[in-house]
Amino acid sequence: MVESLRFAMWSGPRNISTAMMRAFENRSDCTVADASIAPIQS
Repeated sequence: MVESLRFAMWSGPRNISTAMMRAFENRSDCTVADASIAPIQS
């Protein structure tokens, strides 16, 4: 059985997390999911 490692990163726009996401999505052994944050409505 192959063991999986999952982790999440949060940060402001145009930050290091975007660079990390792009680096990981270029790897064949990784899957990346980008979840945009919707504005909060009152």
